[in-house]
This record gives sequence, C-alpha cells and structure tokens, in this order.
Amino acid sequence: MGNVRLDHIVVAAARLEEGRAWMQARLGVPARGAGRHAKMGTVNALWGLGASYLEVIAIDPEGAPPVRPRWFGLDDPQVQARLAGGPALVAWAVAVDDLGAIRPPVPCDPPADFARDDLTWQAVLAKGRALPLGGAWPLTIRWTSGLHPAKRLPDDGLRLERLEIAGAGVDQVAAALGEVARPVVFGGPGGPTRLAATIRTPQGVVRL
Repeated sequence: MGNVRLDHIVVAAARLEEGRAWMQARLGVPARGAGRHAKMGTVNALWGLGASYLEVIAIDPEGAPPVRPRWFGLDDPQVQARLAGGPALVAWAVAVDDLGAIRPPVPCDPPADFARDDLTWQAVLAKGRALPLGGAWPLTIRWTSGLHPAKRLPDDGLRLERLEIAGAGVDQVAAALGEVARPVVFGGPGGPTRLAATIRTPQGVVRL
C-alpha cells in the first residue's frame, strides 16, 4: 500500500474571512500561512499542527471558475447550505508515496497536477461535486517539490491529538488505505459520516 500518513485536515467556510476569524477564536492564534489555488478557484489559510496542518478553505471570489467542481464539495448545494450556518470540518487529506497503489472505493479522476507558489503536488479527486463518502474518503496527495506546508509554519504549540473518522463508508476507507498512523482513528461504521478533530492548544483542548 505504501506509506499512508495524515497530511492535513480541512475546515470549509462560506467566506475565507469568516473561516479565518472563526478558527482563530478557537485556536487562540492567527493563521500563519495563506494562498490561492488558481486551478480550483479557492483560497486558504493555514495553521501548523506539528507534522500536519489545518487548512481553512473557501471559494475565491476573485478567482476564475474552475473547469471542474471545486474540491471539498464547495460547489455542492448541500455543503453550501451547511456552511451558511458557519465553518465546519468537512474533509481530511493523506500523503502517499505512490498514488497508483491506492484503490479508492469511490469513482475518481486520474491524478492531476497542482501548484501554489514554489509548491507542486499531485492529487486524486473524486468525481462529482459532493464530498466522497460524506468526507470519510480523504483527498490523496503526493508532494512533488517544495518544502511541505507544515514545515513552513511556525510552532504555536498546536497539536492534533486525534482525528476520528466514523459512520457510513468507514470500513471501505480503512480497507482501501490500510494502516494510517495515529492520530487517525477509524470509528464505528453505523450512522452518517462523522469527522471529529481534537486539537491541543496553549489555552486548552479544542474539538472540531
């Protein structure tokens, strides 16, 4: 299967400014990175979590519409309705050494190339607008050049202690990915998909 490891967690927002303020209020520190994904028409803000990072992402109001649906369901009416009530943890991403070794349990497009500043990577995106398996299936990434985002961000004492993926489809996800090191934990398969992140901050523990 290859070395499958948590890369980052994804909080989506209706507007980046709203998401940035919402997350800063919870973590107690401001975002330490930001960027645009011209190919997908999105903008983000980043917080370091040690070996991984947290991304707040939103549609770029100044960007050109992409040729395919934006990642993380940002074009999906149900996701947009959910975000109208406030930012939410919607997805996660894993980094792998060999994208071809993963057999996704959902229909996916071939690996696509992406770039931001001096960073380049390949990612496999699920077909369609919705979050694959309700967000249980992760974005799979192979970084190809540049220093990983987590290594660019200052250490503010934030650490992801646990990321639980549970609900419908979780058995398919676990079977397709194989072993994923902690802090990823696969929960029970019953009920709707649930993603829950526990983050330790200098002010205490935050749960998303």
